[in-house]
Amino acid sequence: MHQLTNENGGPIFRLRSTDALLGTHEELRRQEIYFGRPSELNDPVEGFTDVSWLGDQILWGNLIRHYLLCLSWYATYWLISTVEEYEPGPIWGRLTVADLPTNDYKRLYADVCEEFGRALNIDEASKLLSSLDAPLRREGLRAVLTLIHPVAASCLMQTFRERGLSEVSLPSLGNPESVMQVLVAMRELGSDGDLPDIPLTDQLETVGQVVNQLHDQMQLSLQSHSPTPNANKWNDLLTTFPQRYVDAAIGDLHFPPWRTACFTQTCTNASIWGTYADGHKGAALVFRPSYEGEKRRLMLSGLIGSSGQARPFEFLPVDYRDQPPAIDFFRTMGRLPMAKIRDTWFTNSAGQVSPRFNEIFGDEEQWRTDYWRKAMNVATWKLRDWQHEKEERLVATTPFDDDPAPQPLKYQFSQLEGIVFGMRTSMDDKLEIAKFIEEKCQAENRQDFRFFQCFYSGTKASLDTKELTLLSFDADS
Repeated sequence: MHQLTNENGGPIFRLRSTDALLGTHEELRRQEIYFGRPSELNDPVEGFTDVSWLGDQILWGNLIRHYLLCLSWYATYWLISTVEEYEPGPIWGRLTVADLPTNDYKRLYADVCEEFGRALNIDEASKLLSSLDAPLRREGLRAVLTLIHPVAASCLMQTFRERGLSEVSLPSLGNPESVMQVLVAMRELGSDGDLPDIPLTDQLETVGQVVNQLHDQMQLSLQSHSPTPNANKWNDLLTTFPQRYVDAAIGDLHFPPWRTACFTQTCTNASIWGTYADGHKGAALVFRPSYEGEKRRLMLSGLIGSSGQARPFEFLPVDYRDQPPAIDFFRTMGRLPMAKIRDTWFTNSAGQVSPRFNEIFGDEEQWRTDYWRKAMNVATWKLRDWQHEKEERLVATTPFDDDPAPQPLKYQFSQLEGIVFGMRTSMDDKLEIAKFIEEKCQAENRQDFRFFQCFYSGTKASLDTKELTLLSFDADS
């Protein structure tokens, strides 16, 4: 008889409320497993990555131009939106010049770049950024873009006004000379050896955090004194865009969207019963994975792009760690075709290709292997605060769709070995679950389904389970 342990090929558990199993979603009747988006999970840093930007002059110049491209595209939405109905729109991080709908729009974007270049020399700024002795991380890049943004917004609106596309007029915002001075100061940071025990990249990140925190506090103060729809609209364009751009560029350019279904190696942890099974009033589904070598899998159907066919999903243990996975921004742009990656990000206006292109993509097969390994690492890490959960995950993702599993995926009833009732599961819920399982066992001629009860063991001083051996069904009863 199998023991209720995950060791040596044992089962794996999925804790659910009885409402999810029997009520609103009928997951038990439908044999469905819901896959949640990262934003629906209980850790606020789900899917978060420690991204760094380390590039040569070509890459940094193209990042600044891409920022202007996304800002120009977003400004169109911003201008046509009414104040009364305004909501911040999405920023399309995968946007390229080739995606612009008309030649006139492409010329408009070129004019914005030209106007910005007269105010702040893109080549000089990108040269300074490329000369940094350490990569910028998320807060450092956001601080740089926050300094650049007022100049960019002024140039953008000036260009739109000259083209007759807008009557909005902005004063000269920002100080290009101050921007360049800050970039020079960043380049020289650490050169005097004042903080030898702190890595330069951490020094740059700390400076960025200070700049961003001051900026956020100032904006919160301004908004609190002028909480009007018009102020909200202006705040979106003039203050929050840099941070939203950074998030969009990472989210849209790196890995395809993913969803996950969460399981655990144990069903005797009181905390997870309280969190995921409605305060011990729910139940734990006991699944018995199949094996292919050392890989444990569950067959599921319904994934977008799978033509309705069942396919194996591998159980991936969660990696509990103090820091998110480290990602090189320019090395991980897997959501664009290779030609667009090269032309948009690694090639300058003179047709020169960054040496980093061949360094990164020279062995494309190896790059793709590393890319998908990193994608799974991002989808399966959590902070150490959660390690008591002993979580394992099934991850649904596909390069062919922005939502790989909008509907729950279906499992085979033969893969469901048993059910564990919680300490507070009501008798009515137990009877309803048992009746449903009896009908399924009769329909599929099964006699091996098992029920368990979770209880507090005084001898073990912990939760434990006992099998309800009298609760069984004959296939022909």
